[in-house]
Amino acid sequence: MSEKFHRVWEILSRLDRKETLTPKSLSEDLNVSERTIFRDFEVISSHFPVIFDREAKTYQFMEGYSLQKLKISKDELMTLFLSREIVSKLGAPLTEKLDKIINKITTQTKSEKSTESPPFWVDFPEVNFSKISKVYPQIEKAIKEEKSIWIKYVDLNQNVTERKIDPYSIIFSDGFCLAIGYCHLRKDIRKFALDFIEEICPLDEPFEKPKDFDLKKYFKSSFKIFEGEIQKIVLRFEKEVSSLVLRRKWHPSQKIKKQKNGDLIMEFELAGTEEIRPWIYNWIPYCEVIQPISLRNQIREELSLTQKLYK
Repeated sequence: MSEKFHRVWEILSRLDRKETLTPKSLSEDLNVSERTIFRDFEVISSHFPVIFDREAKTYQFMEGYSLQKLKISKDELMTLFLSREIVSKLGAPLTEKLDKIINKITTQTKSEKSTESPPFWVDFPEVNFSKISKVYPQIEKAIKEEKSIWIKYVDLNQNVTERKIDPYSIIFSDGFCLAIGYCHLRKDIRKFALDFIEEICPLDEPFEKPKDFDLKKYFKSSFKIFEGEIQKIVLRFEKEVSSLVLRRKWHPSQKIKKQKNGDLIMEFELAGTEEIRPWIYNWIPYCEVIQPISLRNQIREELSLTQKLYK
């Protein structure tokens, strides 16, 4: 994501310098496809007054507009620093890129830099980038150039497969980094944990990401990022934790019914149960699985095994 921010800011800077810009020249300079440049300009045009001058054959700002006239407020700058605090959890390469963006913004817009520490703290699992430092840049490059890669993949059960994949996006979830894309071996869209990739080799084979592929839609029914058969999940929370449960919305599909005794009945429509099961354990002994029966039985068995450990 920060790679895109960096590219968009570079285009904006060139527009401000009144350089001659065409999709072809930008794709060559920035080492991306012309399709990517067109998508970048869709983003830019939604926020900045950019036109394509057919006579001059170049993109340009509308007459009288300039980034030099922008002034970033302290609050807006704080938002940038908050973004940096979040990105810092995703690894040094992304942090360094965002730092360059912040420096360019503060320098080119003549905004005041604050020497104070940002008044916030972001707490979520940090990616162990040392484990994926060799793999990540190659996947990021393949996504940018829309070219396939070959990987040797070793899963949790030590099963080894060699695959050709068309990487679409990179996902950060719970301190782990995954690539999602089309797997030519399985003939389907799959996810690959970067720390499970033992070997990687870029291929000089272009691919075209489906225009209708959208990560938000793809994971719409997932509790986080797992896919599976859509199931109705029904849980009962005792009144002792009801106020905690109600503090936030856990999933777009959730429905909550308050009971007369203070308990809560919560319903979800989710793709599988693998991700919600660990979440349920966070609420035990104040949470009961009502539906599906298979999940209820699975948790009963696991609790029984746990009880034996603590005898």
